[in-house]
Amino acid sequence: MLDQPRTTRDRDDVAVGPRVCQDRGMPPVPDPQGELENLLAEALARFDEGGEPAMAAFVAAHADHAIALERGIRRCREMGLLGALPGAASSAHPDRLGDFRLLRRIGGGGMGVVYEAVQEPLGRRVALKIIRPELLFFEGARERFRREIDAIARLEHPAIVSVFSAGEHDGVPYFTMEMIDGITVDQACTGLHDRDPAELRGEDLRALLVAPDATGVLFTGSWWEAAVRVGHQVALGLRHAHLRGIVHRDIKPSNIIVTPHGQAIVLDFGVAQVRSASDLTRSGATPGSPAFMSPEQRRGQATDERTDVFSLAASIWQMLTLRRPFRDGDVVHVDPVLQGLRAQNRAVPPELDLVLRTAMDRDRDRRYGDMGAFAEDLQALLDRRPIRARPLGLRLRALRWCQRHRTLATASGLLAAAGALMLVVLLVVQERARADLEAANRLLAAAKAEVETEQLRTRESLDTTLEALHSGLVRLGNDQLRAVPQAERVAHGMLQDAAALFRVLLRRHPDDEQVRWRGGRALHALAMSYERQGQMGKARQALDEAITVLGTEQPGSATLRNVRGHAWKTMASWIVHDDDAAATQRALEHAEADFADDSRDPARRAETLRALSDLSSTRSFTFDERADPKGVEHHLRQAVERQRACMALGVADEKDPELLVMRLTNLGKFLQRQDRVEEALAVLGEALELSKSLPERSWPPPAVYTAEVQEAIGSALVNRKDPGAEPLLRECVAARERAVEQFPDNLEFRIRLAGSVHNLGRFLHVLERTEEALATFRQARAIQEQALAKSPQHPVALDFMGKHLEMIGYCHSLRREGQPLIEVATALSALPSRDPRRALRVADFQLRAWLFLGKSDGGLLDAAMAQLVVAEQRGLTAAQLPARGFEALEGREDYRSWRERVGKVGPAAK
Repeated sequence: MLDQPRTTRDRDDVAVGPRVCQDRGMPPVPDPQGELENLLAEALARFDEGGEPAMAAFVAAHADHAIALERGIRRCREMGLLGALPGAASSAHPDRLGDFRLLRRIGGGGMGVVYEAVQEPLGRRVALKIIRPELLFFEGARERFRREIDAIARLEHPAIVSVFSAGEHDGVPYFTMEMIDGITVDQACTGLHDRDPAELRGEDLRALLVAPDATGVLFTGSWWEAAVRVGHQVALGLRHAHLRGIVHRDIKPSNIIVTPHGQAIVLDFGVAQVRSASDLTRSGATPGSPAFMSPEQRRGQATDERTDVFSLAASIWQMLTLRRPFRDGDVVHVDPVLQGLRAQNRAVPPELDLVLRTAMDRDRDRRYGDMGAFAEDLQALLDRRPIRARPLGLRLRALRWCQRHRTLATASGLLAAAGALMLVVLLVVQERARADLEAANRLLAAAKAEVETEQLRTRESLDTTLEALHSGLVRLGNDQLRAVPQAERVAHGMLQDAAALFRVLLRRHPDDEQVRWRGGRALHALAMSYERQGQMGKARQALDEAITVLGTEQPGSATLRNVRGHAWKTMASWIVHDDDAAATQRALEHAEADFADDSRDPARRAETLRALSDLSSTRSFTFDERADPKGVEHHLRQAVERQRACMALGVADEKDPELLVMRLTNLGKFLQRQDRVEEALAVLGEALELSKSLPERSWPPPAVYTAEVQEAIGSALVNRKDPGAEPLLRECVAARERAVEQFPDNLEFRIRLAGSVHNLGRFLHVLERTEEALATFRQARAIQEQALAKSPQHPVALDFMGKHLEMIGYCHSLRREGQPLIEVATALSALPSRDPRRALRVADFQLRAWLFLGKSDGGLLDAAMAQLVVAEQRGLTAAQLPARGFEALEGREDYRSWRERVGKVGPAAK
């Protein structure tokens, strides 16, 4: 039966290295080996940027390490990674690396080198990055390269490059990424360096791509708008990384690429800081590119999100002016350089100047608190809305002026001292004025009382506005219209209007708690509306904004904590399927802290139990059902018990019966998957009776709940070949078809319809009605393709699509049809997955096709072997290997070697 996908949380064992002392205010621990590693990496990066002269100048500037650096550089030349030795013949780069044929070198940095390569025998074009072999002699280099792989692999965002695979060949680690066509911001600045940036347009950036089909909003409008759009896209991608505990630490123009389709993508996570692996960062090291480092990076201090805010703002600055914002040694004197921004590009609006100065403030406590706030102001610039950044106060500007002009400040101080003498003379005059001042104070007190009266009237007016917004837009759009067929778009539009109005109020009353919690609730409702339409990118952006508005600090009124707890609860339910256990745990802990309430008030206690029941249900998904079924069952039963306890308090809420149906259904599905059929049927029977009594005004429609329970009961009867399963499953399909017809924009209804059709196909398959089963599975696939067309990265739709394809493959296998089986294997392998068993099934389908086609296509054997390697890379263990099925490969040496490697991982296969 198809349920919400579950993921196995693998725990990576991380070697513990020296701790970062700067975070605790201690002096850095001397590390000569680490210093030499960083110097060599920087020398190689200088060669990539400026060739031999730049690298030679860098070595000369570090005379104390010149001999060691020259020795390391010579080794790199000998390995064909840095040009040839004088008089020696050497290829520009290695020809092959394992299954990859290297075509050309397309980039490099201090840590690694990137090649364009073709993965054989798949024929897939990829970008392949290897660690510089010379750096393998240094402690920590392999861990840092592995950290880059881990950092990118856990991310999934349009603005972050995707990782395909990773491995090691002849002791050299590597990983492959999506091959991206485009141009880096640094290349764009170089190509336009002789132009006046004030006269450039977004079209000039498109022209540099030399791609006739280059399109997108990014290339429209003025040059400064194009630069801000690039920065905004990158900021959203980095915010996605920051929420998952990853700080890039090397944002620069050469690490930002713009594709012909108008998408900015972040590259090179080679020096990223992953919080769970922070011990791998050597004390005193300052990874990153000096020209775009924040002041704290240069000083070797701890880094956080604000470090990336600084570097991204510096990159936008270069794109706006076509030159670097400061020289390598000038990063601590940011203010005078930034004051020249509009002098270098007169088209830049003053608000953009202020946003960049705020993001690049040398005091990171005065920068944007996180990348989300920076992205919000960038979007505000494009929307011509007010920004949140504010100029520095007069006192702070005066202090920084004194720091930059010490001589002049000293002279000014002496003049001030002389002026103090004059004050003595003025004291006599001041005494005479004291009486006048007292009279003025009495007048001021009267005016203050009048102002307080006016503020009270303003407060009453604000409360009226808030209640009108909530009742007229949020409640109508979120609770009432969404239950009306064909009215989803109207409801969504009302929620968008409500969010826009609350944003205005939040800018005017940022510290008003009632504005904050009502605004947070409106943004949360908008996020849920986006989710129902499958627009998960916009949904998460709106939910992030809601949490930011509500604040992450625990203090606050009970109402604010409750609204914020629900936002964190929704966040946990979304990211639990992202294979990011740490982020899920943080979200759950935030929600539990907000819902912690020992109030004796029955209504508040009921709300707390209702929320904790939902959290228990979400926690069940954090366990691997195969490895820890008891943990899953504990939380599912706890969810049911808490919901029953909530209803026992007697506080009427129309949602409670629906929630109990959901909790019972989830528990029944689990028991069915554990082959505890009798227990499952008892639990599901209670859920079915309860679902039939739900009022028609509820949302989702009661028929959807009933269909869910009927589907679960039917699936429990499938393995028994009970004929009573078929009418239940067909009735469920009919109910879901009606829901999709009534609510065409609700993506979840469409995904679940495909799942119900799939479960009907499983029943037909068990009864060996193969022809009917195949047609049914094809119908499920077609419906799921409609859902994925709306939301290509929807995790549930992708998981269900994989199951549809697997069952179609099994049907073709029963019919001994080779060519259709190849098509299914190809489609299945193209789906994103981290499950090694998925790759094993693809390999099995390819071997069966080879057998059905008369053993004539040797390429199928190679393709199957490649899939087995993919399964190994995804963490395949011996326990996951089938007892038989790969006999056709037993004569191959690479297969025997693969079996030996996999046999050493995990318990032996039985």
